[in-house]
Amino acid sequence: MCELNEQLQKFALEAKRYRRGDVRRRKALHQLIVRLQGKLDRPRVPDRLRSSYQEIYDTACQQIFQDICTAEIERYDPDKLEVLAWVNYLLHKRFSRAIEEIAGKLKKEKTTGAKYNPTISMNLQQLEQLQGSAENPLYNPQTAEEVREFFSFIEADPGDKLKAIYVTGNPQANLQFLALKFRQGYNWREISEELGVAQSTLSNFFWKNWRRFWSQS
Repeated sequence: MCELNEQLQKFALEAKRYRRGDVRRRKALHQLIVRLQGKLDRPRVPDRLRSSYQEIYDTACQQIFQDICTAEIERYDPDKLEVLAWVNYLLHKRFSRAIEEIAGKLKKEKTTGAKYNPTISMNLQQLEQLQGSAENPLYNPQTAEEVREFFSFIEADPGDKLKAIYVTGNPQANLQFLALKFRQGYNWREISEELGVAQSTLSNFFWKNWRRFWSQS
């Protein structure tokens, strides 16, 4: 067994040992997911969806990681497959579902002619540039008011929908928390240190899921 699979099996079996909600289980699952990222297969997609490949792939991987952290890990049998082969098996099963999801979204966007709600889902770079300061050369009163209304909604988070979307294995790293930290002026490095999650993981997770959330709202 290669070194990677030894590490993966160590954390998979450790996670299986504890009940859901146990901090030791969450830590083991987090370590497992971190080591799986970038190591999984790259299934093919129809030619017409090649331009959306990364979104499809990220959607499938996010679903796999969520499944592993909820119920799938209990089904892992080390006597049948090594962890990497097992997760790749799950990925191929879920990939067709991700293709259908993204294809359906693209079809809807093509029909409506609009990808995002222009009032609520403004380009998030505006928030990074604005920071609510009239001294900022990019400051615009109208945009500033939209941002204030925008964050009022985020702080309320009706139905806890933003809290429900989080980095696999780390519920604190959810969309609401990240958006509010972002608003308070924290940068990705500072947030990364607080949460114990890599900057690239946080950034990729946030932008991908943020835009997806508003496009489906």
